[in-house]
Amino acid sequence: MAEFQAELRAFSKRLESLNNHLEMMKKAGVNEDLLIAYLCHNLKISEKKAREILNTIEEFYNKLLKSGMAKSITEVHK
Repeated sequence: MAEFQAELRAFSKRLESLNNHLEMMKKAGVNEDLLIAYLCHNLKISEKKAREILNTIEEFYNKLLKSGMAKSITEVHK
């Protein structure tokens, strides 16, 4: 369980950093096409995946955190 929590924390930090960078770029008025190019380059993913990330990053982040917390709570009560 400790290994999972460490992985979750590391992934959460990376995802939060990515989300912060994207939000800063959006607030600065960066075109969505440039954001997609940024994601494709930095994450080595396709344009389709980059668009999916832009459309669902916050929802995905929230689901990941809720899932990790639920697993942690479940294991604590065992």
